[in-house]
Amino acid sequence: MADTIIKVFNHFSDAEKARDELLASGFASFCVHLRARQEEGGQTEGYLGSDGGTVTEAVEGIFQLLSGSGARHLEHRHQPAQRGVYQLSVDVTDQLQFARASVIMKQFGGTDIPIL
Repeated sequence: MADTIIKVFNHFSDAEKARDELLASGFASFCVHLRARQEEGGQTEGYLGSDGGTVTEAVEGIFQLLSGSGARHLEHRHQPAQRGVYQLSVDVTDQLQFARASVIMKQFGGTDIPIL
């Protein structure tokens, strides 16, 4: 059974630690791939404007206003939001490798790719 397991990470350092642990546990370097996810139109999450809110937060706020649930104040942030920006994948040959890779990646904060 040849397969590929993919997890996404919010922070490069977490993805890098997971990759290092995969390599240390015996996965071949040509089977472990770390890359930054790129959106077709550029980054879709980040600073919206001077208030520090993100595009996602702004859209959520608009829907809350439209649904009558009241105004929502956007939090001020010092860092732009970047969720699941780093993608780590591992090519595996059997269920045991799949399980080992999954445990290691989750240990460092890897999550499944969100389905939109």
